[in-house]
Amino acid sequence: MDNNYTAMLLVVDRSGSMASIRTEMEESLAGLIASQAKEPGLTTIDVVTFDTEQSLDYQMAAPEAVKIVIEPRGGTALLDTLFMSIEGFSKSIAALPEHAKPGKKIVVVATDGEENSSTMVKHAAVKELVKSKQDHDGFEMVFLGANQDAVLEGTNLGFKADASMTFDADSEGVASMATAASRFMSDARSGNRKGFTNEERQASSRRDR
Repeated sequence: MDNNYTAMLLVVDRSGSMASIRTEMEESLAGLIASQAKEPGLTTIDVVTFDTEQSLDYQMAAPEAVKIVIEPRGGTALLDTLFMSIEGFSKSIAALPEHAKPGKKIVVVATDGEENSSTMVKHAAVKELVKSKQDHDGFEMVFLGANQDAVLEGTNLGFKADASMTFDADSEGVASMATAASRFMSDARSGNRKGFTNEERQASSRRDR
């Protein structure tokens, strides 16, 4: 295992309702990736974008090669996407030689809507998978949600409450969310994991003020 290697998976909603914050989300996630690229050690990025369907846009890519593109359309197949993207990410890591496996694995989910389109995977299967990856495989799992109570939704899906955060679907909310997520990731990478603070929650969503 390479403790100087961090593998990241970004799961990004591109459903139709994302149209109002498309540019803000693209720019803020680009900033998050650029910030993480400056951290010590090797970083690779996987990106899955999803609506009713999902797309693996990047796999184990260098941060500088990644460009987040959101083309809003369709519904929100959150359950199907979470299960398949986390499973795919895990399998690609498992296929690496032991000495090359990442010491740190971080999954970040950003969505602005609740599940409405999945057809293959049930809620219980996603929750079991998320909890297993956190509890047994050392994954850090972050859930970021707009237009919902993201802490409630995240914990219902198995994410830890202190790693789940609501953000407003506007420029201020998206920017603050991305800044907080990057801070969380940097701390987790350094071995000093700290959940989202009240200040970060209040900056990201007026409902927490």
